[in-house]
Amino acid sequence: MLCGIWKRGACLCVIALAEPCLADLPLMIEDLLTKEKTVQLNVGVTYNNQVRNNFTLYNQDRVILRLGIRYGVAPNTEVYSRITGIWSETRILGFSDTASTNTCRWRNFVGGVNHRFSQEHATPAVLGFIETAFIENAGSSNTEKLVYGKTWNAGLTAYRSIDPVVLALTVGYSYTAPRTVNGRGNVDPGDLLYLEPNLSFAVNDQVSLSGGFRISHLDKAKGPGAAPDIRTTRTDLLLGLSFAPTAKVTLHSNVLADISGDAGSSVGIHLTYRLGK
Repeated sequence: MLCGIWKRGACLCVIALAEPCLADLPLMIEDLLTKEKTVQLNVGVTYNNQVRNNFTLYNQDRVILRLGIRYGVAPNTEVYSRITGIWSETRILGFSDTASTNTCRWRNFVGGVNHRFSQEHATPAVLGFIETAFIENAGSSNTEKLVYGKTWNAGLTAYRSIDPVVLALTVGYSYTAPRTVNGRGNVDPGDLLYLEPNLSFAVNDQVSLSGGFRISHLDKAKGPGAAPDIRTTRTDLLLGLSFAPTAKVTLHSNVLADISGDAGSSVGIHLTYRLGK
């Protein structure tokens, strides 16, 4: 059984709504799976910025909005879906001129399953997830190019509670099938493998803090439409704060920052609301 102090408070930050987006595992230990025949609504906003300066100064701001829903179909299984939209502004300073572009588009419609394979007893609890982008906008800029079922994510999360601390480890794999991109031909964006250890600490029965890091490996893009590329690795620092003001509402804020790589940093706030009793 989960001990009283951290049953409401301890947080598993296996959601990182900055890219890449992992499966919609929730924020609080007691709600790792939606209760059977109940519904939860999720909304999240993430701000990301990047700066690069390799002879050309590049600066980008992005705002990512996600709306989701989760439904408990069985005591150990839930299904979920979400839709994502992105606004971005990119500014570039070259040797003699500047350029600025704005884009606003929906990105994808995703559906998936979370399943608990084992409870926490003598061994850590184990949860798994699998999801696919049913519809994905692979177009560039403000153009629209729809692809179907081309991206899949799957992984496992193991956690162990040592009151008032929760230790968690997530490993996942994202498969991206080749797709045709406007003006570039056939492109395979490259598959992603990631490992994410995390530690969470319950301050009290409503507030918890978390910290961890993510190591990821992205294969190089391939295909006749792909630009010259190499496989890349990066490490990110993850920090989080969760607050549960009521039994139905959970607020979570998170920060993702590069330890290595050039993906910039992200801050986000996410809300979960439980319908019904």
